[in-house]
Amino acid sequence: MLNALRCKTSPLLLCAFLLAACNTVDRRNGLGPVLDAAAVERASDNRTRLLSALAQDAYVSLDGSPDWHLVAEAGFNFIDDECRAYFSELFLLERRKERAKAVLGSFGQTTAAIAAITGASAVSLGVIAQAFGFGVTATELAAGSYLYRLPPATTEEYVNKLQQAFRDGAAATRARTPTAAYHLIQQYLDLCRPPRIEAEIAKQISSTTALPVRRGPGSFSVETVNLGRLPITRRDLPDVLISDPVKPLPRARTAPPPPPEDTRLTQTEQQMLSSEIEAIQVALCVAPATGRLGPVGSPTRVAIRNFFAGTGALSPPQTVDREVRVALNKATNEVPSCSGTGFKNSYEVGAYGVPAASRADRIKEFQRGLNDKLRREGMPVVAETGKFDRETRAAIANLRQKIRSSTHLGDQVDASFEEVIRP
Repeated sequence: MLNALRCKTSPLLLCAFLLAACNTVDRRNGLGPVLDAAAVERASDNRTRLLSALAQDAYVSLDGSPDWHLVAEAGFNFIDDECRAYFSELFLLERRKERAKAVLGSFGQTTAAIAAITGASAVSLGVIAQAFGFGVTATELAAGSYLYRLPPATTEEYVNKLQQAFRDGAAATRARTPTAAYHLIQQYLDLCRPPRIEAEIAKQISSTTALPVRRGPGSFSVETVNLGRLPITRRDLPDVLISDPVKPLPRARTAPPPPPEDTRLTQTEQQMLSSEIEAIQVALCVAPATGRLGPVGSPTRVAIRNFFAGTGALSPPQTVDREVRVALNKATNEVPSCSGTGFKNSYEVGAYGVPAASRADRIKEFQRGLNDKLRREGMPVVAETGKFDRETRAAIANLRQKIRSSTHLGDQVDASFEEVIRP
């Protein structure tokens, strides 16, 4: 076994424990149909000694009616120390492609008590997991996994968020019995075990989709969006911000039935608020903003299609599903007003408005392509300002007139005009 190989460089006592762990009940085929009385007695004795050590660490007397929540908190603190040491060790391993468990130091009387149970003077995360009822193989980390490949600092920050949320929940419920305290400590330890961390990371990955984002004429990149929660739009902010910490929070907003005169073609569309649709219309230059989607071919649905055409989507949709809704709500955050941010149609919003962080760079790239075409046509060039300013708009209109390209669009940009200025 791998543990046997480690004995060459590990302390004798720790190796003896790890080898002993190899000889425990083989659970690869699942749990046995009958509980083993001796195993139950050993587990009960271990739990009693662990809780006693943690109670001593928390300065809690077990006589009378002890505060088991404080005992659980002592367990949380101990696990925090070990978890930090675990991630420090991962950092120092520098992604070596071998299976690894962090060797953790022994600190304070709590650690000494747990070490006494296992018979080891230095304990690893696997030893702690065994002490709290987890198999040592459950703590091993395979090279090439999500956890192994991610930067340890990033993963540790994510685990810290899980741990803080768990602590808040534990404080709200407060353990009242030793078995409840032990169960909470088990759950808290689970947050720092590789299988749980990888499961949480995998959950985040599975709830993420990718959308094309235009970077300029003829180029785009892919941006990921988490579908687990729709982004908050600016119109939602008055409902989200808490001005009075004492005042009861308002009930969660639910979407009323859509207006009977509006056409909703998908389940997602049925759930959309009229105010949400109105915000999308304002962002995509649809006037007037009625809060209604309308039938296929309506101005709003055409604007949605042109917006996604601007992002570089191969099959721009007119109907709204969950992913389309996420992208449209993101657009309302990035471009709260089409006209207010200098755009004149939804294609421009998709091609140059989202995301806002790279907007100026993409418009400058467009202006460089426009200037190349203007020079070829012997026309004055424009300043590369990163904005659709008056000079740029006039140059677009003049170029359209000269080459007789969709002159009815005037100073607006669409896919056909981008083709015109492309070398």
